[in-house]
Amino acid sequence: MAMMSVSPGMAAGQAGGYFSREDYYLGGLEEGSSHWYGRGATALGLDGPVAEEEFRALCRGEDPEGNRIVAPKLSRDPESGLLVETHRAGNDCTFSAPKSVSIAYAAGMDLVREAHDAAVLSVLSHMEEHYSHYRSPEGIRCGDMVAAKFDHATSRNVDPQLGVSGVRA
Repeated sequence: MAMMSVSPGMAAGQAGGYFSREDYYLGGLEEGSSHWYGRGATALGLDGPVAEEEFRALCRGEDPEGNRIVAPKLSRDPESGLLVETHRAGNDCTFSAPKSVSIAYAAGMDLVREAHDAAVLSVLSHMEEHYSHYRSPEGIRCGDMVAAKFDHATSRNVDPQLGVSGVRA
C-alpha cells in the first residue's frame, strides 16, 4: 500500500523557484527515470523523458514552443500592491511506498518497482478521468492532464524510498 500526498496548488513563480532551488526532480536524473503522462501531454507533443526546458515552460503556462496556453489572472501583490499576472502551475503529487517495500526494492526485488509503477499509473489514470479539470471557452472540461512523472529510489536524505513524484498541470 503506497501513500499519496498532494501539495496545495503552486503558482508559477512558486513552482519555478521550488524546482530550481531543490533541483530534486530535474537534477541528476537517471535515464528512464522521468516521463510525460496524460492526454494533454500527448496533445502538446510531449513524449518520453522530461526535458528541463519543456518542464519549465509548462510551469510558466507555455507550450514547448513558448506559446501561452494558460491564461493568467490579475491579482494584487501583497508586498508592493501592484497588479501582477499569476497562474497556477499545478500540484505536486508524491506516491511513497512503505519503507519495507522500499528496502525490498533496494535489496534487488525488481518486481516490487514494477508493481509500484503499475499502481501509480492506475491512480494517475483515475485522476485524469475524474479530477483533472480546466476552463476552456466551451466551459469546464475534464481530462487531458499534463503530468511530469519522476521516479525515485531514495529520499532526499538518500534513504531507501521507492516513490514517484510528479507535477500535474
